[in-house]
Amino acid sequence: MDKEFKAKADLFYGVLSQAKYGSIEVFYKNELVFSHNGELEGPRAMVTLVNKKCLDDFFLKGDLGWAESYIEKNWESSNLSDFLEWGAKNFHEFSKYIRGKWFIILYLRIKHYLNKNSRSGSKKNISFHYDLGNSFYEKWLDKSMTYSSAMFEKQTDDLFKAQINKYSNLAKITNIRNKDKVLEIGCGWGGFSSYLAKNFSADVTAITISKKQYEKVKEKVFKDKLADKVKVQLIDYREIQGQYDKIVSIEMFEAVGERYWPKYFEVLKNNLKNNGSIGLQTITIEDKFFKKYRKFPDFIQTYIFPGGMLPSVEEMTKILKSNGLFIKEQKMFGNDYARTLKLWSRSFEGSWEKIKKEGFNETFRRMWRYYLGYCEGGFKSGNINVGQFLIKKN
Repeated sequence: MDKEFKAKADLFYGVLSQAKYGSIEVFYKNELVFSHNGELEGPRAMVTLVNKKCLDDFFLKGDLGWAESYIEKNWESSNLSDFLEWGAKNFHEFSKYIRGKWFIILYLRIKHYLNKNSRSGSKKNISFHYDLGNSFYEKWLDKSMTYSSAMFEKQTDDLFKAQINKYSNLAKITNIRNKDKVLEIGCGWGGFSSYLAKNFSADVTAITISKKQYEKVKEKVFKDKLADKVKVQLIDYREIQGQYDKIVSIEMFEAVGERYWPKYFEVLKNNLKNNGSIGLQTITIEDKFFKKYRKFPDFIQTYIFPGGMLPSVEEMTKILKSNGLFIKEQKMFGNDYARTLKLWSRSFEGSWEKIKKEGFNETFRRMWRYYLGYCEGGFKSGNINVGQFLIKKN
């Protein structure tokens, strides 16, 4: 380690030593060069510095630079999700160090603003993630093709069973009944819409703005002989016109964008019958972190879901109230999302040889490895959560 590298490393260790939770060990060339134990219980993290570029990236671009440096193989960790959980648990202690230089922050804010979810912007942003190809997702998702948190009722539940549990609970919380007229906003690959049609004989309208998903859902509905029960439309939620007994949406709200939250709930209210119910599953961020989070676009917003934004429950409640809606019931299950993500990570890595044949390279692999670990660590830390919400008109 040369003098310049050592000087930057010492500054880096100074940042890490602010941690209150858990422990951290830093290695360089198979040698332990730094360790720190926080005063409070937390995850045990390990990181190996490969070269000094990871420190340059960290001090220039903060946590985003650190993520990019992992993708570029400038540092490694034997248990990435534990390291990222450790970082999330100590977010308060690190917050003044991990934002990067002011001009980087300004650039990221402008870029995030330009990724706004207008009708055309939404199509572009959704396409960025979901139109990687149906075959890509088929390689590592469970057979229900569900790309949202599962709900584990028993330790023995596999991922498919846990996804069906999630469907069942959302149908229950929304009080979906036989032959209800149901709208699903952001239908994914059609798993929930098909479930409602099969189990409740519901008349379902399923909408998406992903062309690849639309084609796959049409195919699934035909194959499952549900064409008379599930109507699939390639439209934006702002184009909905109808009156529905129930409106459901699973982890689509995160892609709406803060600027459009009021419009989203206005559309839902206008298309919901007076005695109807909304069943919403969404990821949330802790209320105390929301103000800082909304100012600093993170790794997910930059590389995975451009234009995306997590609500806090408090912020969502305010916007619902301004639209004449309220949360009547909620169930939070963030630990289940951490487990879902761990299973996805294992499946993704186990399926890599097949995924690679689709044309994805090692950089993509490391980006997705970081993304899945980043999310798992966030849920394990409690900084983010996921909930199912029953929403009613006032």
